[in-house]
Amino acid sequence: YPRVDPVAIVLVESADGSRCLLGRQSRYPAGFYTCISGFVEHAESAEAAAAREVHEETGVVCGSVALVASQPWPCGRGNHCELMLACAARADSAPEAEAIRVANGDGSPGELEDARWFSREEARQMLRSSAAPPGGGEGGLRTPPPLAIAHHMIRRWAEEDPRWPSLT
Repeated sequence: YPRVDPVAIVLVESADGSRCLLGRQSRYPAGFYTCISGFVEHAESAEAAAAREVHEETGVVCGSVALVASQPWPCGRGNHCELMLACAARADSAPEAEAIRVANGDGSPGELEDARWFSREEARQMLRSSAAPPGGGEGGLRTPPPLAIAHHMIRRWAEEDPRWPSLT
């Protein structure tokens, strides 16, 4: 069988459910934000990997985490196929109290260039901008395109789609 690497991809909502946490790496196009993700370690559940990656990359601590969907991703890193394991998570504290940290504990750069909390309206605007042709749209911030599971995770959360789990 070909190699398949499991990746936990997680949309974290604030403790009050009003904001979602998205991040960007320096290699992404300007204004591109997406869900936090990382590889699942051996003997680790997708839910545990999601919470670990969020904490490692942003300093945000997750309470509830639920596996909600999956997507094969044949164009992964290193020319390997990835299995994207989509998780929904809820932060333990309010965004104002949850300081986002994208640098490592020793001050060296982390995996992310930036991470921040977005309201539903901001996420909806980013989704509209992602659908516009390059250079168009309503602002400089964008989400992944519809072929990516992250796009659907952000859209379902932003639109309060009943298929998106409530972790209250």
